[in-house]
Amino acid sequence: MLFQIHRFVQFTNAGGEKLTDYIPLNKALVENKGIEIPLIFNDKEGLFTGLTVKHDILGNPIIGKPDIGAIEISKAL
Repeated sequence: MLFQIHRFVQFTNAGGEKLTDYIPLNKALVENKGIEIPLIFNDKEGLFTGLTVKHDILGNPIIGKPDIGAIEISKAL
């Protein structure tokens, strides 16, 4: 099943050069809407490091279900 977001997420400073420029402003569209990927389909061994993400791109811990995107909303600046 595929899901599509039909609204603009809007970022703190779209076009900026810092990672924090891309913190989503419309949190309801992305917060806790991601999925965990335990293994790739038909891959019985998996990657040696696993696919479970414990931190976002800023180093913040993932809390609860992952958010869509690279930044965990609940811990974003």
